[in-house]
Amino acid sequence: MKQLWPLKNQLVKDRDFNMKKIEISKGNRFGKLTVISELPKPIKRRTFECKCDCGKSTTITLQALRKKGVSSCGCYQDQYNNSEKPERRSENFGHVGTRIYTIWGGMKKRCSNKKSRAYKWYGAKGVNVCKDWKNRFMNFYNWANDNGYKENLTIDRIDPYGNYEPSNCRWIPLSEQNKMKDNRRVLYKGEKISCSELSRLTNTNYSTLIGRLNRGLTVKEAIL
Repeated sequence: MKQLWPLKNQLVKDRDFNMKKIEISKGNRFGKLTVISELPKPIKRRTFECKCDCGKSTTITLQALRKKGVSSCGCYQDQYNNSEKPERRSENFGHVGTRIYTIWGGMKKRCSNKKSRAYKWYGAKGVNVCKDWKNRFMNFYNWANDNGYKENLTIDRIDPYGNYEPSNCRWIPLSEQNKMKDNRRVLYKGEKISCSELSRLTNTNYSTLIGRLNRGLTVKEAIL
């Protein structure tokens, strides 16, 4: 057994000898780091002196330098940790439970939560909530108040195939939404009929039928 150790060490040396040395030159950049020089070879790992874009110098091993997660001397992480987070509980406090907060949560849920019953008509169809609204309730709240939101209004997508975003959304009375839907004609068994008639003939709840059609489902899918 003792004779195996020298053999094992020799195999390690041979393997290291055959490995191609990774070339790192002065001026090479890794994220925000610029290589200045390679330090005297340590016992275990190659180490480099680098200068960060922030002006700070730092030493970093080759292994860490080549990691995609290492992009600065640490200043980037410090900046991120100290920055104001886009969505804070304190900012939303006082709005939780309100009608508009529920509308905001409902949008996100049906567009991103696969467990939501409505996901197949929204997220699965490619409908999303824009980044500004999704990441921060107050952005949606401010847009709503600047664009005529009232407690008796409902959010409506102008293009039923489009996303929830400022350019594609508006606030309208539910009665007006239903009125527009009553004037819609759809093709059913080779004949154009009103949605209310389709609802009666197929024994499908009218509101459910209209909601499905607005989400881009075909007539066949809407009456299932």
